[in-house]
Amino acid sequence: MGLLLKHSVLLILTGFFSLFAPDTFSQDGELLFTQNCTACHTIGGGPLVGPDLKGVSEKYEKDWIIKFIKSSQSLIKAGDEKAVAVFQQYNMVPMPDFPFNEDEVRAILTYIKSKSTSAVTAVAGQPAETVKPIQTETTLKPDKKPSEYYRPYKRLMFWSFTLALFAALFLIFYTTRS
Repeated sequence: MGLLLKHSVLLILTGFFSLFAPDTFSQDGELLFTQNCTACHTIGGGPLVGPDLKGVSEKYEKDWIIKFIKSSQSLIKAGDEKAVAVFQQYNMVPMPDFPFNEDEVRAILTYIKSKSTSAVTAVAGQPAETVKPIQTETTLKPDKKPSEYYRPYKRLMFWSFTLALFAALFLIFYTTRS
């Protein structure tokens, strides 16, 4: 009986702490990019309001890009030369600050890097300058925050924890009854 009780408590604690684990579903860089970046940026499709992001990870250091995505205006106000140059090059249109955590930004950068290498398709025998960029279809919903796209997974975690809690209580109740 004592062993079963220990296992039940362990199961409850595991379920409880899984609620506070990093959200692994927030790693979807394509979804985050599509929902937050495509209004101003492309990957291999040329500049829009902001720069074309093809090859951005080769152009700038990853840590600098993360800071810029999180708060470009704070870098500009601090006098960062690269940030000021990008800001001036694109008609001083400020990029909004995003509430992404570092894992989400890294997921976006991974997506951009993967699309940067496959953004153009070369046809055998054609010179490189005649290669056309692939256009991707996107759906924008700028009124949603990134965390709102992951609510179904949070509900799944909640109900998994609730089921585990009831199973543990059931085991405790029926093993201590005798």
